[in-house]
Amino acid sequence: MASRGKTLGLFFAMYAWFEVWFYVTHRLMHRPALRALHAHHHVSRVTGPLTSLSFSLSERAAYQLGILLGFAAIGPLTPVPAATSLLFFVVTYALNVLIHSNGELLPARVLRGPLRWVLDTATFHAMHHARGSRHYGFTTAILDHVLGTAWADYPPAVPEARDPDPAR
Repeated sequence: MASRGKTLGLFFAMYAWFEVWFYVTHRLMHRPALRALHAHHHVSRVTGPLTSLSFSLSERAAYQLGILLGFAAIGPLTPVPAATSLLFFVVTYALNVLIHSNGELLPARVLRGPLRWVLDTATFHAMHHARGSRHYGFTTAILDHVLGTAWADYPPAVPEARDPDPAR
C-alpha cells in the first residue's frame, strides 16, 4: 500500500503537469486553426455546472491525452497508486464543476486576498466565457498571470461578483 505522502506528492505532480497541459492546449484551441475543436464549449456564454461537461469529443480527447501522458511519464519512475488516480479525477472533476458554477462559493476574504492570484474562481472563468479569450488555466490562474493572459479588470470584478451591490 502506498504511503499518504507518496499519493499526495504524485497527485500534486500530476496536477501541476495537467495545469500546464490544459493551459497550452486550451490557449491553442482559441487560435483560428483549432477553434472548431473548442467552439462547442463556448456555446455557454453564461456558464452553469453542466457547462463543465460540454466538450466536443476531440477536445475531450486532447485533455485526456494530457492526463495519459502525465501518468505515462510518472509510471516508469514509480508505480502510481490507484488512490492517486482516483484523487486526481475526483478533484479535477469537482473543481471543473465549481469554476463553471457561475457563482462564487469561496468566502469574500479569500477572494480579496492573495489566493485570487492563484485560484481560477467562478468569476475568473466566467470572464473567459463571456469575453471568449484570456483566462486559459484549468483550475489555477497562475499561468494566466505569469504569461500575461489574465484580464486586468479581474481583481476588482471579484468582490463585485461575490457581493453585488443591488442598488446599481
